[in-house]
Amino acid sequence: MNGLKCCAMALLAAVGPANASGFDKPVQTQVIKLPADPDNPSAKPTRTCTYYPGFVVKQIDLGEVGASELSIAPMAAQPPKCTAKLAGETVISSEVWSGYFKGAKGDFVFFDGDDGWNGGMPFAVFSKAGKKLFDDVRKGDGYAAIEAGKDNLTIRYTRVWPSPCSLMADAEGCWKKIVAATSLSQAKRPDCTAAYRKEMARTPKFAKQVPDLHTVISYEAEARYANGKLTIAPRTGPVECWLPD
Repeated sequence: MNGLKCCAMALLAAVGPANASGFDKPVQTQVIKLPADPDNPSAKPTRTCTYYPGFVVKQIDLGEVGASELSIAPMAAQPPKCTAKLAGETVISSEVWSGYFKGAKGDFVFFDGDDGWNGGMPFAVFSKAGKKLFDDVRKGDGYAAIEAGKDNLTIRYTRVWPSPCSLMADAEGCWKKIVAATSLSQAKRPDCTAAYRKEMARTPKFAKQVPDLHTVISYEAEARYANGKLTIAPRTGPVECWLPD
């Protein structure tokens, strides 16, 4: 894969694909078209380098689920060419994270998962040195706010969280467990009856088992990462619930 040669000149842009709301604007983006795969002619393989002050994020996308390679490399005064191998790059192992580059804020790099999960999108935050700091699951495409300091990060988003129990089978007892784990208030307990009844109607052969399915909830959250520690606290907003995938 690293031996692939580009078949076209790099396309340069001041604003890259990761210039989403809340993220820093890249200094530059280079997109290299890679040779087409004869076994997958509809795919459009690319190697993309997104440059920020001090580091560059490289993504190789061969048109399959999840990027073929993700890496982070240091950047000197002049942006390096988007080659198959960048000097000093840290390649992120697929065992550590698999997905797509989302954007960067300060010295923090955000990646999305390669697919949705339980009605949400997994995401991970890495340091510019290529170390995974934490991961979670959010609802929707982006974040309500992202604030980054030298060694700290605060993000606000709608969190998707799989509970260890069923709010249909034991609403009161299950909610106590959820409150203990998330610090949500007792008054925030949602009514999940409609979601369970809908699933029971959809799968009548398994209707008796449906009430025991663990509930997935979403709520407004604020995650703070500082001094190597992560804390996640609920914010004001609605709490929703549904069944797992």
